[in-house]
Amino acid sequence: MIKNFIRQARAEPGQISYYSCLLLGLSYPWSIAASTALLAICGILGLVFSRREDLEKIWLHHKLIIISISIYLGYFLLSICWSIDPDEGLVRIARKWAWIFLLPLAMLLMRTHDARNGLFVGITAGLGSHLILCFIQWSQIIPIGHTIFWGTVHLPLPSTAEDPTGLLDHIHFGIIHGIYAALVFHRLLSGEKIHLLSLLVAILGIMFSFLSQGRTGYIIIVALLLLVTIMDIRLLKKKTILLLSACAVIVAISVALSPKTQTRIHHIASDPQRMLIWSVALDIWRDSPWFGMGAGGYNRAKVEQIRRSPEYHIKNPAFGHDHPHSIYLWHLTTGGILGLLSLLLLFGSLLWSGTLYWKTGGANIAVAGVALIIHGAFNDSLEQHFPLFAAIIALAIGFAETSSGSSTFTEKSSDKSNGPRTI
Repeated sequence: MIKNFIRQARAEPGQISYYSCLLLGLSYPWSIAASTALLAICGILGLVFSRREDLEKIWLHHKLIIISISIYLGYFLLSICWSIDPDEGLVRIARKWAWIFLLPLAMLLMRTHDARNGLFVGITAGLGSHLILCFIQWSQIIPIGHTIFWGTVHLPLPSTAEDPTGLLDHIHFGIIHGIYAALVFHRLLSGEKIHLLSLLVAILGIMFSFLSQGRTGYIIIVALLLLVTIMDIRLLKKKTILLLSACAVIVAISVALSPKTQTRIHHIASDPQRMLIWSVALDIWRDSPWFGMGAGGYNRAKVEQIRRSPEYHIKNPAFGHDHPHSIYLWHLTTGGILGLLSLLLLFGSLLWSGTLYWKTGGANIAVAGVALIIHGAFNDSLEQHFPLFAAIIALAIGFAETSSGSSTFTEKSSDKSNGPRTI
């Protein structure tokens, strides 16, 4: 019975793939547990439905990224051997588990156009419905405190009417909506048909990103819009679209350069507590410059460094407890110079492959890479659920499009699956 089901599913994967990916996208901003389970389910479906040639095509186009990810994960797994806190190291490594499902998800999306379509529809619906929550929170049409759904769901503490980011928290809000908006505008500039709802969600996402307190989100959005405009401007044929894209970039830059925004950015850049924790991280790195303290060693090393150096007057002991509020300093302290190089190799491979295959789906990869590079300057992006999942989804779509030769919005005649195709 199981063999017959698998055989039938492999013959007609459209329906199952569509609804699985739809639910993954829909649950992403609303539930960490549900989106985690659905990512695993989609990855398993990718292994069931795909064939060997699918993996070979992905390897042919993206071997550099695959090798870079393997080096990155392998090095930090190996660093547990010299970690000063190996138990914590295992916890930190476990947070990177989503990388395991990158290739299976890409193979599922590559196997059938319906899966890509369902994923995009789900993400649009998920982010759109979440923006409704943000609007209610901002306008207080319905008074919202720190809980929703009759007290059953707690909002992150920074999420308030003055910082309307719903369930996502302002730390992640900008990178998520920045990636989504950049890819929607890329499709628009490339001449592909975009549903009005997708464009509306992208624009509202940008607006609420600037209403929130997530300062790095401002920089990410401006950088991604500039990247897309610069890369796509040579492909534009309609002057109207060029004018609209130019207006979008100008408005984003104007908001980013406004006094209120500059004050917020200056606050995060000149935060004395942040500067102190960065200094602590550099002192930790100097104790073991090449190999670092090993995976999970940062917490214990930070406490010891502060104890040895009383000049570090850190008022909030929990500040920088898990990471030094910079992915680069975190990798420098835990992996040393070699660990930082493995991270830079990963980011470099994303940019190289993304720009190389820009016209055929690489834009998804490049946009995710730039977003992680900027977001990582002030956060540990690769260990936080929302930015990591956003990157995994964007990379999987990019892998699928470049390897299959078809866009999420442009169905190729070779795609014979029979599932839903609404977008």
